[in-house]
Amino acid sequence: MAETAESRTPVSPNRLAEIEGLRRRGRLGEAMAACQDLLQQAPDDSRLLMLAAAISRDGRHYMRASGFLDRIVAARPSRPTTYCEAARIWRQCGNKQSAGDAYREALQRDPTCAPAHFEIAEILTEDGEIEEAIYHLELATAIDPDKLDARERLAVLLEATERGEPATALRRETMRRARRKIDQDYTRVRTPAVAAEPRTLQRHRLSWAHALLVYGTSAVGVAKFEEASDDIDAAAATYREALAVLGEAADQARSVAGLRRAFATASLAFSRCHYEMALLQERRSDKGGAIHHLEEALRAHGSLWEEAYEKLGSLISAEDGSIAAIRDRVTGYAGQPAALTAYPISRWNFARQASAWFPIVARAREALTQSDGRHIAMLATRPEDVQVSVAIACVLIARGHRVDLLWWPGLRFEGAGESAPVFDRWDETLMAREIEALAASDLPGALRLVDIRALEPVAADDAMEREAERIAALDVTRLRATGTIVSQDSPVSALRPHRQQRNLHLMRRLSTYLADATPDHLILLNGDMMESAGAFWVARRAERKVIVWERPPDRMLAIILSCNRTRADRDFTALWQADSAHELRPDRRERVLGWLSGRTGGDYRQVEPRKRHLPTEKALAALSEHGLDPARPVAVLFGDRPVPAGVSEESIVFADGKDWMLRTVAWFEEHPQWQLVIRLYAQDGPTGLRSALRERWSDLPRNVRLIESSDPKLDYVLLDAAQLGLYCTNPIGMEVAMMGIIAVAAGRPYFTDKGFTQEPRDAEDYFRQVRRALESPEAAAMTDREIELAWCFADLYIHGAPKAFPWSERNFWRDIKEEWPMTRLLSDDGIRRFGHVFAVFGGEVECRDGIIGRAG
Repeated sequence: MAETAESRTPVSPNRLAEIEGLRRRGRLGEAMAACQDLLQQAPDDSRLLMLAAAISRDGRHYMRASGFLDRIVAARPSRPTTYCEAARIWRQCGNKQSAGDAYREALQRDPTCAPAHFEIAEILTEDGEIEEAIYHLELATAIDPDKLDARERLAVLLEATERGEPATALRRETMRRARRKIDQDYTRVRTPAVAAEPRTLQRHRLSWAHALLVYGTSAVGVAKFEEASDDIDAAAATYREALAVLGEAADQARSVAGLRRAFATASLAFSRCHYEMALLQERRSDKGGAIHHLEEALRAHGSLWEEAYEKLGSLISAEDGSIAAIRDRVTGYAGQPAALTAYPISRWNFARQASAWFPIVARAREALTQSDGRHIAMLATRPEDVQVSVAIACVLIARGHRVDLLWWPGLRFEGAGESAPVFDRWDETLMAREIEALAASDLPGALRLVDIRALEPVAADDAMEREAERIAALDVTRLRATGTIVSQDSPVSALRPHRQQRNLHLMRRLSTYLADATPDHLILLNGDMMESAGAFWVARRAERKVIVWERPPDRMLAIILSCNRTRADRDFTALWQADSAHELRPDRRERVLGWLSGRTGGDYRQVEPRKRHLPTEKALAALSEHGLDPARPVAVLFGDRPVPAGVSEESIVFADGKDWMLRTVAWFEEHPQWQLVIRLYAQDGPTGLRSALRERWSDLPRNVRLIESSDPKLDYVLLDAAQLGLYCTNPIGMEVAMMGIIAVAAGRPYFTDKGFTQEPRDAEDYFRQVRRALESPEAAAMTDREIELAWCFADLYIHGAPKAFPWSERNFWRDIKEEWPMTRLLSDDGIRRFGHVFAVFGGEVECRDGIIGRAG
């Protein structure tokens, strides 16, 4: 028998795995060089040739990839899977003809190869050969009845060829099989044995998400056929069945760690079913039902779904009703009142709810024996901000103060053109109408609602113009990078003028208010984004005190308060000085230990300065997995979100974050005795550090690795292997120091000048400190006292700055109705729990600039 390429195995599987690792990490030049060396020894090894083809494809060398694939096919391998793998790469290279030939060759060797039938059907569909594609998909589903994507694809083609009944029957069976798959995979991802095997666990997570997607798509297809057949009740029942399954799956995914993708898939499929159900109800002339399902579709979607939002707006605008009238329609359809929520705004009903607080507030104010209350201004531009601001105002009024709540309907980030903003969208109109209804109710005499749009604007000077432009540039860049701008069609250049004009619109009118009303201080949320940033600048320019509040990212029922500082500043100076002894008491150590252990999963009861480091076994495995040498010292660079030069002044050592990272990589390229790991995050965005690296190096230096993962625990695995931590403003710099690792900053984060991090004067000093930490770790190591200081600061960050707050943003209505209603909040119980927060809001305690501690 003639020897084939697959009857010899001259290449070690471990060596192939190493090369595959290089390919996955983007080190294509090294991977191809290794393949070429081995091909000298084993020119016909199909596994090696396939790997070389994949590397060539990744590098967009399609002709070279085809050459390697031709060599595989010429050797006439016996396994059909080899042809399928080759065909997949050929297709990715754009060679559809060769891909089709390879799939047919696979079927010659094994007519029961379901993947080959499925893939060749895809090619046939693209070529318009629909009947032959259906033939192959029918074979694929007969061979593997649980192949969900083949079943759905077959249903699509049957439907396209006007065979609706068999397509629907197939989809009903697909729903049943997908439902079974959903249950099986959910059980498996919760099984300890599966959880202990990361690759197996990930396979079942992806399988569950795929089954959810197919289930939702099949359900919509079935319901649409039923509706087209005038069986409206059957269509509605199918949607309701799907909503029950997908809603349960979303709840399950939310409750299990690591199932973010499955949750997103379930939520999107759930949202789509609600949307289609809304269209069905609209065709039935049931506007209450249509509005109800559109609201649910938007709530489940996770981001603004433009089509659904516009559809909801058209229904509401046609009714021209109040929020109360809209809610009555929805209640009539659903049989019970919809849950209160600020989004979508059609479900808000704020005027009716908030007016119930006013008599309670009036009684509490009347009970005061004396009052030297202050005049306080607040700003709110979203429904969520308005509702919590009115609730805060009620407490302040009960304490004897007067409050002006300045508002405007600022629901949308984007807008066209450079002209002044026009607030005429349906949601903006509805929000304004609701606040106007509140203003027309029996407001407490100490509460005034001020529509900013009605104020006369001052003329904008050059300084105000520049500040409005700076804020607009920062907001557009930040929100584009984090993916929270809905549309990616409009270029940044089109968004910035609108944001600048929007900022000026508010800043000019707020200047008039502050000159005329002269409040004692202004309360703002965040103070560093959009209209809030413009308001902060105007207030400080007018020498008005500003109290800024924000919510910590990991605590729903807490806020952080600052005096005359924005959220971005995170100025801990006053809080740090008040903690003058910086003593790591046992109670303080335990608090911090619980927080750090929870984040890292590690044991940090005993932390010693890290000198010449020997990584743990787990860290050694991580180094090996990423092709690093465990014998050479490692530095880990933690990237920040991208901020363009000229927008932020946080970096004092380099021009900006990109300059810092690129120069650091270049330095390590010149020092191959040390290794660098770059840790980037999903928020880096399409124009951030990742793309800058790829533009500078097609292959990163051999001693540099780029690691991208959504797993937050990976940070700490990498730190277990690190001799040194590098960061610009990333908060992880504090945790690096807490672990006893030298932390060198390229910028000025909020824990600067606290005595536990290295803060270079310039780039030359930065690289001198990096060299010293790697070259002489014993001499450069942290002291025990520096580690103690890091832990003391962490205690202030975790427990000293956040203060208990009665209402979360996500569950505001539940919290204010069930947990902390106004009556309970104004009682002795509420005063003991939250009195200090409202004393700060009311200006009743003297506060130094910066983050406000428990004693003010």
